[in-house]
Order: sequence, then structure tokens, then C-alpha cells
Amino acid sequence: GPFLFSVIRLAYQRGFEETTQNQDTPWEGISSMQSVHTMSAFDEELKYLSKRIAAMGGHAERMVEQAITALVNADPGLAQKVIRDDQVLDEGQR
Repeated sequence: GPFLFSVIRLAYQRGFEETTQNQDTPWEGISSMQSVHTMSAFDEELKYLSKRIAAMGGHAERMVEQAITALVNADPGLAQKVIRDDQVLDEGQR
């Protein structure tokens, strides 16, 4: 979640700073405007991935709760729902 996002962002920023300090890199000719756009696009992608991972985690958590309920109550209908939802979650990972 937020921690992972912060770690990835910090690592990217440090790598970007180190790369821009080295004059023998492909970054040498990139204007600051392009660099800002690249960082902004990267930040947006990280935000999207962070939200998607959080949503999938919440969905998985609900599925575990439903699976336990289905087991405790011997509810085959709910168990089938969990199995169907698992297929949806698996598709969301792709």
C-alpha cells in the first residue's frame, strides 16, 4: 500500500538523481521539462498500481472471510461464490 509506494518512489528519485549527476548517461540531453513529464507519468503509474493492489487485497480479504463463513456454516452456495470470485481476482492480476 502506501509504504510500498513510498519506497518505490524514493528508490526511483535516488536513481534519477544519481543518473542525472553522471554526464555520460542517456539522460544528458533530456530537457528538464521532459524529465518532469517522465517523473509525473511514473508517479501516476505508481498511484494506479498502488490503488489496484489495495483493491485486490481488500477483495481477497473479503473472500477469505466468506470462505470461512461458508466452511463454518456448511454453505455450498457461498463456497461456489468464493470460487467464482477467485477466478475474477485471478483475471485481475493479468
